[in-house]
Amino acid sequence: MATGYQDWDCSPPRSPALGDHEVPLESTHLQGRRIALVVTGGIAAMRSPDLARALRRRGAEVTAFCSAEALPFVGRQALEWATCSPLVTRLGWRAEHLSDGESFDAWLVAPATANTIAKLACGIADTPVSSALASALGRLERGQTQLLLAPTMHGSLHSSILEGHARRLAELGVHLIAPRDAYGKHNLPEAPLLVACVCRALSSSALRGRRILVTGGPTPVPIDGVRRIVNRFSGRLAAAIGEDLLLRGADPRLLLGDGAAVPPTWLPHRWVSSYDAYRAAVLEAVQEAPD
Repeated sequence: MATGYQDWDCSPPRSPALGDHEVPLESTHLQGRRIALVVTGGIAAMRSPDLARALRRRGAEVTAFCSAEALPFVGRQALEWATCSPLVTRLGWRAEHLSDGESFDAWLVAPATANTIAKLACGIADTPVSSALASALGRLERGQTQLLLAPTMHGSLHSSILEGHARRLAELGVHLIAPRDAYGKHNLPEAPLLVACVCRALSSSALRGRRILVTGGPTPVPIDGVRRIVNRFSGRLAAAIGEDLLLRGADPRLLLGDGAAVPPTWLPHRWVSSYDAYRAAVLEAVQEAPD
């Protein structure tokens, strides 16, 4: 009898074979794009190998830059295995921080510590990572790359100085990814959300910036307090459409009937409990004149 847990019967893998460094491709939103993943000194650095592979699942080619302070939290070999490229921890004759030979389409700093944000905002380039980011900021101002920061730090480090640095960088065109608020800290968001932010920053789709209403899922009609009439729509197609629109830079509004498949947490959506509520929500959304 199949259960949620079981002893291993010593059988070999039955799943299709995949090379040790390969990742299953989920989409091509980052196909042909070179992404610099910058890892700075916080405990969240331990999640960077998973983030690197999440970027690659969208088709990206990833190179990791790692500060000396981040290395105690993430192994060099883990990052090199996840990116399939040498880890950059120091600058040599190749001038890796300038990326003149093969420039990066986007720089993603995750986690971005308060120290890293302050140095970038003040133009300080005294380490391999801060030098690379100073160059990236210069390229951003010339329209040659995108720069995204995922602030991650203890709540006590949030101050008016930090806010001033963040606003200054935002004015320069740096994308500041909202941290996950938990336990009084700025925590690193989940990898799929970070990857979605990179996809949106690099999108050249005609749908970019468009507000699009997507509806899906069942439309239940209550009979009484227990029973209801309902169709068998799952909402999975609507969620998939909403996800693709988001990755292309559009601003989808997803309405799902109660009982639909749960979409990704990073995809904005609204649940409606009944047919009447569904109809009212659609008419309300239409009044806001989506594209």
